[in-house]
Amino acid sequence: MRDKSRMYLLSVASLFYTIGVGTCLAALPLVVSSVGGGRLDVSAVIGIWAMVNLVSSLPAGMLSDKIGPRRSASISLALRLPLGILFYAGGSIIIYLIGRAIDGVLEALIWTGFTGSMAKAYPSRRLPALGMILGVQLLGLSIGPAISSFLTNLYGPRAPFLVFSMVSMISAALAYISLKGLPSTGGGKIFAATLLNEVKNPLTMNYILLFVMMGVYESSLTSFSPELVTGMGLEIALAGFLLSLYYISNLVGQFSLRFVHKLVENRIFPLAAYAITSATFMASRMAKSGIPFMGFIAFSGIFNGLTFSRNQSRLCGRFKELESTAMGLGNMGWAIGYAFGASIYAAALNDLMDVSGWMGFLIMVMLIIAISLSLIERK
Repeated sequence: MRDKSRMYLLSVASLFYTIGVGTCLAALPLVVSSVGGGRLDVSAVIGIWAMVNLVSSLPAGMLSDKIGPRRSASISLALRLPLGILFYAGGSIIIYLIGRAIDGVLEALIWTGFTGSMAKAYPSRRLPALGMILGVQLLGLSIGPAISSFLTNLYGPRAPFLVFSMVSMISAALAYISLKGLPSTGGGKIFAATLLNEVKNPLTMNYILLFVMMGVYESSLTSFSPELVTGMGLEIALAGFLLSLYYISNLVGQFSLRFVHKLVENRIFPLAAYAITSATFMASRMAKSGIPFMGFIAFSGIFNGLTFSRNQSRLCGRFKELESTAMGLGNMGWAIGYAFGASIYAAALNDLMDVSGWMGFLIMVMLIIAISLSLIERK
């Protein structure tokens, strides 16, 4: 298959995949409530996916490299057809807990297969290729909830799960076509040897630490956005706008990689990015105004998006022929931060600093890691 055709087909497959994810996520709270679930049940159904995805990411990447992304991603997408029907027909909390746990494993296989195959197929253009697929996935996550709301108003809260099944099958077909010809690595000893060597490497550890901090930042932003906007003297209704601003900025960062990838590859880029973001945060604290804080959120979205793709690209370069394993390792780091970040602040640091101070503190920690990274990359 020609390079451009593969890239576009895989991007469209990723778009349909994440439209399904967004559609499902928006419908779940309503459906769980309709079967008698309370807030704790809704949280458990949403959260079990994150925990399973966390422990599945690295094994999923290793499996994708071993058997090839065409099989791992396509089969996992096809299995979401019966999963969507299970969600549609489900009548108890336990059904949704089991279903979401299964989906955590399937999504780990799909995500590492898609992103790892993009990195494998375009080694000389790895960073812009990753920017395209990650940007498309963010776009799908933005479209999915709107589709879910529209269908819920017309046909009830279970209707979006049928779309979830349908778009997953479309994505499975496109993935099967676009991933044809990408090789697997076969044997098993190469995985253990490469992993053991790389996880001890200071450069790899800095990449993973940045992934962890991005996860902490995004979980905190999602959990505490109402407190952030009210703390800046803004209306609580703008909490959703704050999240949209961050993810739209992240999307802009990913799609801009086609034009700025050489700049982003520079070893100074993460340091400069988080220095600018930290300065924007300090300006917002001094101004005590909502507008500079919105600028801080926008800069963090752009630079987190660019740095996320840069880190994944660099990890893939270190895990030659094991690109999906590299993707799984990076995603595991992010998932650790996302799973526990907001809870760490709420449980231990709530009395030491306000939420906006916590967000600024996280960016400054990322700046310290970026300084370390630039020094190690120089060697």
